[in-house]
Amino acid sequence: MRVSRLFLKEELKTGEVIQLADDSAHYLRSVLRLKIGSEIRVYNGSGGEFSAFLVEVSRKAIEIRVGEWFDKKIEPKLDITLALAITRGERMDIAVQKAVELGVTSIIPVITEYCAAPVRNQRMAKKERHWQKIAQGASEQSGRTVVPEVAEIVHFEQWLENEREALKLFFDPRAKQSLLELSMPEQRLILLSGPEGGFSDSEQVRAVQAGYQSVTLGPRILRAETACIAAITAAQLLWGDL
Repeated sequence: MRVSRLFLKEELKTGEVIQLADDSAHYLRSVLRLKIGSEIRVYNGSGGEFSAFLVEVSRKAIEIRVGEWFDKKIEPKLDITLALAITRGERMDIAVQKAVELGVTSIIPVITEYCAAPVRNQRMAKKERHWQKIAQGASEQSGRTVVPEVAEIVHFEQWLENEREALKLFFDPRAKQSLLELSMPEQRLILLSGPEGGFSDSEQVRAVQAGYQSVTLGPRILRAETACIAAITAAQLLWGDL
């Protein structure tokens, strides 16, 4: 039987008793229906994870006692930043979820010219929290010991001003080179993935000027959420731990 995992923000120490926040308590009580004595695993992003046991289960509270620490080394050696053009509803959710499962380090939601999902300023923070919660759930499910950050939403031009050293790639079905023709990144890998309508011609020009190389993911046209998943998988196969 698979042991469920929870990400907790607080410091964790063996022997400590922790009362869980409402969301986590509801998940253990009403979704998993765990009882006193049930074992789970908990982690806070600092590396490794702890066993933990439920010591109180009631409508008012769920408490756990932190147990043994395990030095779990599962984080990928390949540092991947995914700059992801915002897509509609479930497509964006799927892209964030699968990117975390496949081992990205961070995700940056990007507003591009052809984004089909309008983003109003007053809703940005709500969307960012929603995607971060999806990233947390994917981290818990996949056994990772960190939760990748979903950064604040940025406009395409703002993101291109980022000058970090990296192998920078964007996807274009008309590109002449594939990932197979590239050398392993020396620092990090930045993948710039477009929306349903792709990047505009002017965006592609600006991306190249900012140091990005265009690459093809094959002769078929992929959906936006499929393209980023395929690219991360291919990169992990070539240079990572798949």
